[in-house]
Amino acid sequence: MLVNFKGDIEEPADRQAIEAVTAACAKLGLAYVVSVHPTMFAKVDMPNKSTLDFAQLLPDALALVTRPSTTVYEAIACGIPVVLFPLVSPMVEFDRPMGAFKPTLSEHDLVEDIRAAVRARPTYFEQSRDFLNANLSIDPKVPASQRIANALIDIYDR
Repeated sequence: MLVNFKGDIEEPADRQAIEAVTAACAKLGLAYVVSVHPTMFAKVDMPNKSTLDFAQLLPDALALVTRPSTTVYEAIACGIPVVLFPLVSPMVEFDRPMGAFKPTLSEHDLVEDIRAAVRARPTYFEQSRDFLNANLSIDPKVPASQRIANALIDIYDR
């Protein structure tokens, strides 16, 4: 399991969320690695914190537990199932998962949601394709900078 921690470890809710995820992994008997955002790396002192970059850790993951972020897209592209936790506001495109993931509403649901994600791994890329197609535009005729500008304009206009 890969746990992506992007919160503030000094914030009680963020600390509780990461502890809930690691406890759920332990309850399932799943080894886990914690990927910490570079801005928080020095502050987070916990077991299984990796010094490797997220992109290096992702290919070997059974599943990814993360809050809404671009890491969701990276995982989907690699066929790694996603468990979205903790939820943050605004959810933007993550409030319409289209079968790509199940937003975990509480820490009580984590064990079952992680178990389901791991089981879904063999067919995960296919089941998440609609989400990728709806949220990413990779038109080779449009330069990447224009695609980014269009996405930002769309977010701004919401």
